[in-house]
Amino acid sequence: MPNLKQNKKLKLGGLMNSFKTVIVTILMLLFITVAFASESRVISMGGVYGFLRDDTDVMRYPGTIHSYNRLVFAEMRSWNNKSNWSIGGNIPFYTNVFGFRFNVPTDLGLYDFDYNDGLYRYWDDIDMDHKINFIFGFMDNFGVGLSMAMDQASKTIQVYYDEEEEEIIELEQKMDALLLEFMGGYSNEILDIGLTLQLPTSTLENEYNLDKGELSGLLLGLNCRYFVIEETNFSLMTILDFKLSNTSFEFKEYFDDTLYSTNKDDHSLLALSFGIGINYQINDNNLLVLGLKPLGMTKTTHEEEYLLIDTDKEVTKIEQTITTLPEYRVGLESRISSWLTGRVGAYQQYHFIGYEENFTLGDESYLIEKYSYYESNFNVSIGFAVNFRNFTIDGVLSDSFFFDGPNFIGGKSNGIATQLSLKYSF
Repeated sequence: MPNLKQNKKLKLGGLMNSFKTVIVTILMLLFITVAFASESRVISMGGVYGFLRDDTDVMRYPGTIHSYNRLVFAEMRSWNNKSNWSIGGNIPFYTNVFGFRFNVPTDLGLYDFDYNDGLYRYWDDIDMDHKINFIFGFMDNFGVGLSMAMDQASKTIQVYYDEEEEEIIELEQKMDALLLEFMGGYSNEILDIGLTLQLPTSTLENEYNLDKGELSGLLLGLNCRYFVIEETNFSLMTILDFKLSNTSFEFKEYFDDTLYSTNKDDHSLLALSFGIGINYQINDNNLLVLGLKPLGMTKTTHEEEYLLIDTDKEVTKIEQTITTLPEYRVGLESRISSWLTGRVGAYQQYHFIGYEENFTLGDESYLIEKYSYYESNFNVSIGFAVNFRNFTIDGVLSDSFFFDGPNFIGGKSNGIATQLSLKYSF
């Protein structure tokens, strides 16, 4: 029994740090298709993605590209990090539409395993943070797309002189990673359907000690929106979002050309949410958007297996369930003048969170930790739009600008906006 506790403590420290990273990564998968064109508009209105017809819908419902077929844009998500910017456009092509997006955030940190035991730190050389995306709209209602992100890395880990061959021998560690994303959708006046399939793969090879790592996975996403009522000044819609993903990583460590240990990690996610939304055009200058998700569920599972040669297998399994009961979003857009629009939005989420962690060594299993709690998240955002004919600048106002003022007042230079979107319609 003492040996079991000692092994548990040795594994637990690195595992918990890993789990925090994995949970953040997995939860981000829920939002992998939500923000690309005029993000600033939707964010400043409380993040009402899906509850508002907007050109950001193209990534959720590819068939909507026909409604935004003459558009180019740039998304500047932070002033001091241009690597986080994206550009793209939707261009008419005969009776079809061709869309492109460059440097799109993947929100998919599958290669950022942050273990303390050292086996996974090699993946830090792989950068899969951004992808390129192409969408093709055809037959007025259909859209298909392909996204790709890839990276390679290698480094010399051993150099020595072979006296028999009379040459210098260099041994390397090589890493390859590829993310493919396929998307398709159908849209008409009252119905939008979008389907996403992601296939990440990666390999690691070590010529010096034969260590090998392999990562594979699958993510399936389904987004549906149906307009129960669609009138000039009033719309009532229902939305359904579904996500299913599974990723597996296996690392084999060798010693003297003999398999020494095997470490395998499986991560899975199941998420489902249902929402009801209202768009109310109060008058010519004011639009009100309300979104309610009465129920949503996200379940994540992380299972790590560690097998040292000639010993019992250690298994640590962590399960977390997040139940949304409920979530509210509200946004108001008001035209102040012919060239200026103001926006304000807010959201509140109520979550019931359950957590359980179990450890198994051989035939013996033990409960390490189990708890549950209820939490509430609330946020308010303010934004603006400046229009010059067909050119629009959307922005999310910085909170510090209101409290500190500009630099000559508050002595700070945080700027007036935290995010900007540039858009040109032609």
